[in-house]
Amino acid sequence: MKQNKRKHMILIVILLSIAFVSILYVRDRDYTQKNKRIAIIYPKYSQSFIQEVQEGIQDCAYDHQVKLDVWYKDDLSQNELDDLITQEYKNQAMGLLLVYPEKYMRKTQYEYANVLALTDTMQDSFTYTASFSQTSHETMRLPVDFNLLKEISTGKRDAIYIEDAYKLGYKSIELISHCEGKRRLSNISLKPEKVDQKVVERGSKASLFTY
Repeated sequence: MKQNKRKHMILIVILLSIAFVSILYVRDRDYTQKNKRIAIIYPKYSQSFIQEVQEGIQDCAYDHQVKLDVWYKDDLSQNELDDLITQEYKNQAMGLLLVYPEKYMRKTQYEYANVLALTDTMQDSFTYTASFSQTSHETMRLPVDFNLLKEISTGKRDAIYIEDAYKLGYKSIELISHCEGKRRLSNISLKPEKVDQKVVERGSKASLFTY
């Protein structure tokens, strides 16, 4: 009887230990998920230019419970970037998003494993970039003139190609926020959205436009 009681006690202790470790694991995982941090650098004097991207970034951060450390720069050297990365690493930031670095950085070669550059012209300067894919068609960004959409709906114009900057900003934060453990960054290349008469009539991409 004593041996059976002892076995039961040992079993209870083991089960309690497993339960305790499981609770700690879940709590730690939830804490990590709720406290994701990403650093952002915006160009200092281009607020209207970055508006759509900025809204996508903010919405994604809200959806994924990401805290943003926001910086505004008009000039940033590589040494200053190194210092900022070190500082953000100490703050446990998951990564750094450079928004249009061509506005505040020199065009040279930068090699960072935890930096994503959202850019129009510096794809060759960074290891990982977020940009729109090249197309032979003329592209434009929001807001789109209502008269232009009217020309498409009446057949005066075949189509326009929209670069959805909101979506690019959203996907950039989403990518960084998912890079945990051994998962690394990758490149993002978005195709411009084709808007022709059928699209306008169906309203299938109405979210792209603001009237």
